[in-house]
Amino acid sequence: MLSSLARLPFLPHHRVSGITALFVSSTLHSFALSLAGIFVPLYILQLTGRLETVFMFFAIRSVAIVATAVPAAHLVSRLGFRRSSMTGTFLYLLMIFLLILGTQQPAYLWLAAIASGVAVPAYWLPYHLIFAEDGAREHFGREVSLLNILSRVGTAAGPLIGGLLILFFGFSALYLATFIILFFSVIPLSLMEHHPIHRAPSLRQLKDYLFSRVGRVWAVSFCLPQVETLILDVVWPVFVFLSVRSYETTGGIASATLLVSILVLVVSSQIVDRADKKKLMAVGGFFSSMGWLALALAKSNGGIFILSTFLKGVRIFYYIPFETIFYSKVAQEKLNHSLTFLVFREMILHSVGALAMFGLWLLILLGWSLNLTFLIAALAILLSIRFVRKLGV
Repeated sequence: MLSSLARLPFLPHHRVSGITALFVSSTLHSFALSLAGIFVPLYILQLTGRLETVFMFFAIRSVAIVATAVPAAHLVSRLGFRRSSMTGTFLYLLMIFLLILGTQQPAYLWLAAIASGVAVPAYWLPYHLIFAEDGAREHFGREVSLLNILSRVGTAAGPLIGGLLILFFGFSALYLATFIILFFSVIPLSLMEHHPIHRAPSLRQLKDYLFSRVGRVWAVSFCLPQVETLILDVVWPVFVFLSVRSYETTGGIASATLLVSILVLVVSSQIVDRADKKKLMAVGGFFSSMGWLALALAKSNGGIFILSTFLKGVRIFYYIPFETIFYSKVAQEKLNHSLTFLVFREMILHSVGALAMFGLWLLILLGWSLNLTFLIAALAILLSIRFVRKLGV
């Protein structure tokens, strides 16, 4: 099916560079998922009426990612970047279809979580390899910023549009729109040129890397920001919605904060390649921590909006330098080692993700309010500053 899609008669027969295909496909992919992204936790909450099922959904997703990371690496090794990226996109389409079926039978939500988990390594492993191999290494900071700008331009209106679709037509219309746009994001991938085959890692190689000194530093450097990111992706939308009690307002706040982050990204793209990346991350991490602490104390809707905007702006000065260091590391690895490093990253990120979701579920059962979990995000991003200083590329 994948090879026949690449030969569809309405598609041009010439190939485009991996980085060009990545920019175009990523913009469409990000816009599609932005329509539904922040509303998935709210959708699950609406269907089940239980906050713990939201955490369970994302825990199952993380477990599925860890379980399929090595098989996905073999898929990338066997099919190449182009076809494995397309496979990942089709798995995202399956996830959306299963979420739609969730309105009839909530059990489909767990299948959607698994489909989402399998999609992540199938799509993102080749994505990272394409960027590392085709990007200009001396300007990784600028290209990482550009990729994030394009993604955010595509996603800026997504949450607001998604909220309006829910308001007027319901969740099924939201997921149908997401499905259609995701399908079109496959087309640029189908035109992408071929890349060298990477050998998939063995479990022994992954274990050896984990217990090496470099592997331990990278593992901790991945873990702490992941905890903060999960709280932003899973807890923050629920917190905002329960504060404003409106899908369109929740989407509007998310869209407005994304617009501000685009402006910050434009600034960061001009300085990240010239600045000391680790110092820039320390500044971004410190102010992100302060933003989370302030958001934990926010009472009014206006305060939540202002502090969320501040937080999403200053986070960029942490994550853009971090992604630049990360892609430089991937680019410096030997051909058959870069895929090992990426699989290692996925398994570390989402092992922590599953544990974090379980931990948050336990804290809610113990009576923690959602805003108190922001203290964990503040601590995680602050502690991470210590470890990123030890990163070497």
